[in-house]
Amino acid sequence: MHFPRGQALETQCEAQVAAIAAAGPQIEFYDNEVPAFVEAELERLYECVMTTVARFAIYEAAPHASTYVVREAGRITTLFLFRREGSRVQVYNEQMPVAAQDINRFADAVFARYRKVRLISFYAISTKADAIRYPLQLVECLEDIRMPLPASGEAYMTSLGKNTRAAMRRALRQIQNDHPSFRVQAFERGEASEQLVRQIIAFNRSRMTEKGQVSCHTEQDVERLLRLVQKYGVVVAATIESRICGGAISFRVGSTYHLYVLAHDSRYNAYQLGKLCCYFSVCDAIERGDRQYHFGWGRYDYKFKLLGRMTVLHRVDLYRSRLQMMAGAARVAQVAAGAMRRRFKQRIADAELGESPADRWILNTAQALRAPRQLLARMRGR
Repeated sequence: MHFPRGQALETQCEAQVAAIAAAGPQIEFYDNEVPAFVEAELERLYECVMTTVARFAIYEAAPHASTYVVREAGRITTLFLFRREGSRVQVYNEQMPVAAQDINRFADAVFARYRKVRLISFYAISTKADAIRYPLQLVECLEDIRMPLPASGEAYMTSLGKNTRAAMRRALRQIQNDHPSFRVQAFERGEASEQLVRQIIAFNRSRMTEKGQVSCHTEQDVERLLRLVQKYGVVVAATIESRICGGAISFRVGSTYHLYVLAHDSRYNAYQLGKLCCYFSVCDAIERGDRQYHFGWGRYDYKFKLLGRMTVLHRVDLYRSRLQMMAGAARVAQVAAGAMRRRFKQRIADAELGESPADRWILNTAQALRAPRQLLARMRGR
């Protein structure tokens, strides 16, 4: 038996690789199964904490998941988790860019494999809709505020706007002068104690109460968050006299850093401690050599002053044909109405940050619309 050696073996391997590449993409489906290799590949491909096996498992966010895999030259290039329910497929990947080519290929494969499927839904993705071949409905559903990271913390500070840079330096100098014990430290994964995470969330709840709002962080959410911190977490904590006064809870996947909770003790409002904690979080990401920082959703002014840039994320519904889209007119109308409500709420939120006559008119109109409902709620409560 002959075994190729040296140059002959290398030539044979190159020929095999070329043959695989020439064969084109290989598509695989795993119905009602998430193979073991998926966890690492999702992290490598997308570096998005919202699209990780750990997050799906902890939040029970991907029930009855199936897996779609594309391999090119033997390497995985696309990986979607999805659920097939009747005539609809819901893709679980979210809060990430998806190439139109990948959407087209996935739709081709799904519609060919599952003859009953009429609709494929993506949530919170960015893509080039005009390059998608299928009839679709595209509506805004979320935003992602992010920035590419510079090479150093010094370069980041220099790149900030003049007024922002001066304000940050002044706030840091003031808190250090007034509180010489002020310290900032980062804790990764298991280093971050439950007490630390809970204290930062408690600051967030207090802040929401001060604003007359209800925090989204229920006890169940906190328990899940603690588990996700153990897997991907980085907690930047500020202390005064060894007591926590503020911090940022983030997740790090690959070279991408995702801010999740930012909060501080309101007694230190005068020092802009929330913004400082966000700045320290960005600097921590830079020190770790990360490439991208995500401020998350929510169009808060401090994110833009710290150089965040907004990308709108869309809900994308693809239909097998125009006829199927027409048959689903009720759903199309429902999705459109939801998008209109979101735009209205966002405009109110923007007006709360503004000071123009138009902003005041919008707020007054919104309050007038709420008044009958609030009165009815009070009457029912008696």
